[in-house]
Amino acid sequence: MNTKTLNTVEDGQDLACISRELDNIRDGLKLLGLKQCSCCRKYFICPDGKNLLNAGQLVCYRCLSRWWEQRSPKISIEERNTVELQLLRWLLTYHGARVVRRLSQMPATEDIELKIAVGCERCNGRGQSGTTKCQNCDGRGCEWVVVVKPKLRVHHT
Repeated sequence: MNTKTLNTVEDGQDLACISRELDNIRDGLKLLGLKQCSCCRKYFICPDGKNLLNAGQLVCYRCLSRWWEQRSPKISIEERNTVELQLLRWLLTYHGARVVRRLSQMPATEDIELKIAVGCERCNGRGQSGTTKCQNCDGRGCEWVVVVKPKLRVHHT
């Protein structure tokens, strides 16, 4: 912003000028390929989808838990299943998550960075496969997507 604009703002005469300038900056960032998280409003480079989950709204990893906690109760079961699958794939692909199907396999609470329950893919969240309980989720109908804190991640070669 130039000095003239700052003086105008200091005088309280034209806040519309600041609004127009911010709109221009936002448009420029979009032209450069940056996208904005719908929660924290920060901009991210998104060439491959790693930095923002696109599930009807763009959400960064840092805001994911809070966003999902607020959003999940407000959507239909069908939409929830779709978004859960997107969450699962995004976290596995880009953030080193793993699927935990049994509580006995769950890392200690203090070792977990992120944990989200999702419907079991195999039984579609029903807990049953045919007439027997689903072997994948042990009949619960859900499994957990877990990201372990970085210091504890083990990289397999």
